[in-house]
Amino acid sequence: MQQFIFELCKLPDYLALRGSVFQSRAALDWYVRKHKAELVQTGALLLHCGQWHVMADKFDSFVLVAGARAAAFKTPPSTVLQAEQVRP
Repeated sequence: MQQFIFELCKLPDYLALRGSVFQSRAALDWYVRKHKAELVQTGALLLHCGQWHVMADKFDSFVLVAGARAAAFKTPPSTVLQAEQVRP
């Protein structure tokens, strides 16, 4: 997919579009700090003129993948495994 410079948006503008995902600027800032290296590597976060900008489609994709990855580590073992662990 070809990227265009007008697809860049500043963090506050991205937050305005994604308020249901990031409840506050502090929440978005924390997320960026936590995942900055990966976000930059994937092209979702760019530094331009000393300000961070987001490629919204790439940032959205990153959030979905990272969320799925985090959920996989939080998923409890299957019921069968839990039953086997309880047996005396």
